[in-house]
Amino acid sequence: MAKGELIGFLDADGTYPPEYFPQLCQEALKGTDIVIGSRMAGADSKMPITRRIGNIFFANLLTLLGNQRVTDSASGMRVFSRSVLSQIYPLPDGLNLTPVMSARALHEKYKYEGSCDTI
Repeated sequence: MAKGELIGFLDADGTYPPEYFPQLCQEALKGTDIVIGSRMAGADSKMPITRRIGNIFFANLLTLLGNQRVTDSASGMRVFSRSVLSQIYPLPDGLNLTPVMSARALHEKYKYEGSCDTI
């Protein structure tokens, strides 16, 4: 069970550099509810083209519907305030956890930073 003010996670596949966690935490401590390390916001990504196209499509759809800029809705590197978790539950098991979390956060009108160009 999490005891701190912030909760963070990253995919264990080695594609997310953990040294960027302090930057995401700093952004979260400024009052952003969910901060996502974006693989699409400027850094060179190793994401396959088919996944990149799907990610761009879904991120733009969330941007349009949520009225907040989203660049990588499926990123597996996130930091969020502990208080957010109870409001975005239930979340699915499996690989669709991150895009569902992004959609729920926007639906619940949380302050969302989805374009940290940290990855």
